[in-house]
Amino acid sequence: MIAPTDHAAFVWAIKTTDVEMREDRPELYAGAQTLPYPVVNLGFTLFNPSCPHLGGRYAWIGGETRFICPLHGSQFTSCGKHIAGPALRGLDPLPLREYKGRAEITWIEYKENSPPISF
Repeated sequence: MIAPTDHAAFVWAIKTTDVEMREDRPELYAGAQTLPYPVVNLGFTLFNPSCPHLGGRYAWIGGETRFICPLHGSQFTSCGKHIAGPALRGLDPLPLREYKGRAEITWIEYKENSPPISF
């Protein structure tokens, strides 16, 4: 995995199905935000650990059953859908694939504070 030093090889991996992601995050499958790689692979979706608002590190808050960024309060469902706060989009998924018996993640630096997913 290639990752920036500020997040030192850290990603969120969510066990999910393609059906669940299509229901909660339809924007990832159609229109301008359609991704050039599968959102769900090997039964998981991986998310960049940076909040799409200004790049803070969000966390899963079990009591709230959602991801929350402590910097400005953006909140996201378990599938990464934006539900509250100043972020302009949901959490950014990362490409995952099986390669020679191992899981391989491709790191993508997304543009902060922009509505559609921007590379």
